[in-house]
Amino acid sequence: MPPHDAVTVNQDIAVSNRSIKRVGLGRVMQSPVVCLSVIGLVAVTMLSWSWGTWPDVLIDFGRELYVPWQLATGKILYADIAYFNGPFSPYLNSLWFRLFGVSLRTLVTCNLAILALLTVLLYQMVLWLDVCS
Repeated sequence: MPPHDAVTVNQDIAVSNRSIKRVGLGRVMQSPVVCLSVIGLVAVTMLSWSWGTWPDVLIDFGRELYVPWQLATGKILYADIAYFNGPFSPYLNSLWFRLFGVSLRTLVTCNLAILALLTVLLYQMVLWLDVCS
């Protein structure tokens, strides 16, 4: 059997793409209901798979809780608290702590809300760019 050259490989790919379109998988994935269902199913699966397996608060995540907690009590970043990164994340987390109480669950819930918002915005952008069709 002779080895495949580039033309034969490209023809094979073109044939497989046409067969997918013939089956109708492309049309099924163009449906917003199916796309949103797949995104939701993946999100729920990943949440249930990783729920509660977050970093250890005392060993490798304490600073991300401590700095916003101190900011929520009135201390000033860089003056009262030694911090080497940018100010947006600690001040945003401090706002969440002031609104909803100081806990790891507060950060998890607020970050899940941000993730959901970004997912919806990305989905809308993909629809706007007409990538799915």
